[in-house]
Amino acid sequence: MSVESRGTGTSGFDGVSGARVSASDNDFEEPQLVDNYKKILAIDFRFHKLGGCFYSHEDQKLLVIEDTTTNSPDIYLESVLFQLSPTVVAVSSSIDDRIAEVLNKNQKKFNYNINIRPSREFSSKNGSNYVLPFANSSVAMVSCSALLGLLETSVLLKDPSTDVETILSSFEPFILNDYLFIDEDSLYALKIFPCSKNDFNADGGKSSVYDILNLTGSESGSALLKIWLLRPLSDLEKINKRLDTISILTKQEYSDEVEDLMNLVKSLNSATRLVLALKSGKSNYNTWLKLYNFILNSYQIFQKVSSLIMKGENCEIFEKISTRIDPSKLSELLNTLQVTVDFDDSKLESRVTVLDGFDSQLDEYRKTYNEMEAILQMVASELSKDMAPDLAKLLNVVYIPQLGYLVSIENQNSKIENIAVKLGWNEVFRTSTTIYYKNYDMEEMDGYYGDIYTLMCDCEIEILYNVQKKILKHEKTLTEITALLSELDCFLALSKAALMHKYVKPEMTDDISLDIEESRHPVYETLVPSFVPNDAKLNTGDDDCNDFERIMLLTGANFSGKSIYLTQVALIVYLSHVGCFVPAKKAKIGICDKILTRIMSRESVSRQQSTFMADAQQMSKCLKLMSKKSLLIIDEFGKGTDINDGPALFGSVLKYLSSLNNNCPRSIAATHFHELLSNTSLKKILNLNHVHYYNMEILITKDYDTSLGKQSDQITYLYQLKEGLAGGSFGIFCAKNSGIDNNIIERAEFFVSLFEKGDEIDFDCYIKIDSDYQKRLKKAEDITRKFIIWDLDEDAQDIEVNLGEKLEEILD
Repeated sequence: MSVESRGTGTSGFDGVSGARVSASDNDFEEPQLVDNYKKILAIDFRFHKLGGCFYSHEDQKLLVIEDTTTNSPDIYLESVLFQLSPTVVAVSSSIDDRIAEVLNKNQKKFNYNINIRPSREFSSKNGSNYVLPFANSSVAMVSCSALLGLLETSVLLKDPSTDVETILSSFEPFILNDYLFIDEDSLYALKIFPCSKNDFNADGGKSSVYDILNLTGSESGSALLKIWLLRPLSDLEKINKRLDTISILTKQEYSDEVEDLMNLVKSLNSATRLVLALKSGKSNYNTWLKLYNFILNSYQIFQKVSSLIMKGENCEIFEKISTRIDPSKLSELLNTLQVTVDFDDSKLESRVTVLDGFDSQLDEYRKTYNEMEAILQMVASELSKDMAPDLAKLLNVVYIPQLGYLVSIENQNSKIENIAVKLGWNEVFRTSTTIYYKNYDMEEMDGYYGDIYTLMCDCEIEILYNVQKKILKHEKTLTEITALLSELDCFLALSKAALMHKYVKPEMTDDISLDIEESRHPVYETLVPSFVPNDAKLNTGDDDCNDFERIMLLTGANFSGKSIYLTQVALIVYLSHVGCFVPAKKAKIGICDKILTRIMSRESVSRQQSTFMADAQQMSKCLKLMSKKSLLIIDEFGKGTDINDGPALFGSVLKYLSSLNNNCPRSIAATHFHELLSNTSLKKILNLNHVHYYNMEILITKDYDTSLGKQSDQITYLYQLKEGLAGGSFGIFCAKNSGIDNNIIERAEFFVSLFEKGDEIDFDCYIKIDSDYQKRLKKAEDITRKFIIWDLDEDAQDIEVNLGEKLEEILD
């Protein structure tokens, strides 16, 4: 910034750069880790135990992955990679081959770098302080040691002087067995998350469960909700605590308080990122304003929650907020910011400024700076008195930060330089139009007034630095408040979704029950005007009896809603384990350890395998991981192979499940292989136990079909579940409704009638169905015969024979 005054009495600002430049909303840097070491996962597998450690630079949190005993480390590791999304995976040079194979196979898919560390780094126990609560987690301990070694290595840190403790704010246990296992394929098949960024419905329908539930107001709340959906719980106590919280937030009498809380979290920013901006020295006006609003909103949220507690309502998140947030600290920080920062002026100046009256020295500097224009004008007038009028009008006195006070003369007169030398003026610099000088008067002003703008800014910087130090003393408190309010944001979103879509609180039990009344599909019900609910009940029995039916076998026509029914039951079980209310009239659900599905294959050019191979691998994973407490969903397994192998494989899977007796998981399967169930011999061979048969109801009526010109069967899909087996798949009706040509439909019906009679299908049967086709075939046969007996070589040598005409004759 510069201030100048002309000898003629005019003055103004000419825009030379000032002390600081405004920054955009996101224009600050966090302490960086080189090579994108933002999310580091250290993993190891030994003695049949998978354990590890995960560091997130975003929230400076360390997750200790407690040792989990498993014979399938590859499957669990793939799930961990999907949930944590690391940018770097650190492994020992002596890692198990199965782990190495999974990491190599998924590297491009999850976009991480593999960092192979010396095996000795996975043998020390430097991480024991972080794994102390889990004394038996030896694999996690050595993994934690290796990860801390990575963070401490000066090569990885842009600032080698940074201590590892400064980038670790907290640590948490990550116990695989505390979470319900659900793999990426199942999350995709159940439409938990949008398949792409372009998934939307113009009529307001939702494309995924996440879209329905994500009514959060803050970025940190939205990110936490995604984590909740990636990691459904399997701990009954934790699930019930979440459900109890939503029960309170959905009470009608607290609707005003809940609305206020939602408004307060709506624009909540992550204090973790704001504090990192302050620490990096790259903060701006927006940073300070967002931090002020965060503290103010946090204080008001604390008061609202305290009010609810006083009304007799308490839950885990309310208790956390009321006990872990100290209102006096927030009040102190608010007061510090309110008496220090001038937010209105900061917005106009596009930089952080200090309030008038906060510091007497700063006020004095500002007073002098504001009077500087008049001072410069006065000095310029005095200097111009001793100069000729034609030169006086070219003279100015200016102030430029860091250079001080200068006499400037427009370079329009050849006498100027000679006059300046005679007066003893020293040239400082020149431009194409102006020469700037120092003289005795300017040096006196430098000594008296000093570099006033720089002094003013330095004073402001020192004041703001002291305020920043006060704020950073509470860094961990602010980070913890961010985590608490993000959690509250998630609960508010889930409660709002429950009210909007009429979800109910499920009854969660420690047994293996599954009893849902009037279940609905959370996604599809938003896409259609009306949705037909259905019950889902399995007689799961108990260990002391053999009278149970844990397998539901579903048949029905194409397009009758079987797949939707399967996924809606799975989704209701899934949502209940997230700790969310569910779309049903009533639900009683026993805790699951895994939701395993064989519903649909994720086809991709990068997967060099057939659709059936992908199906078979999914089915293999399900059978390998399932337990008595699992939920198994199978949709038309075997349809991708031939008509013998498909039914045989599906029937064998059912037989295997039914033979498990009390160890059989809760299973719901759908199939079109009606021959397995209608053929008496096959049914006797299968001898399925513990299976209950259901079908999706349809209504068949006779009606006149104008397109066919005759009476034909018409199907009305009722989408209603009922007991018993379906009469068939009715695929021809589905094809007809899809617009397949009537000739094809009639031909298909003819073949079906032959199949049902047991008649052999030969060529004669085929040509009888279409007399026009038979005539065309006869003509083609005659042409072919004429062409075969045509001696083309002989006619080609006969100049009197026109080959083209001869060919036309044959074709005619």
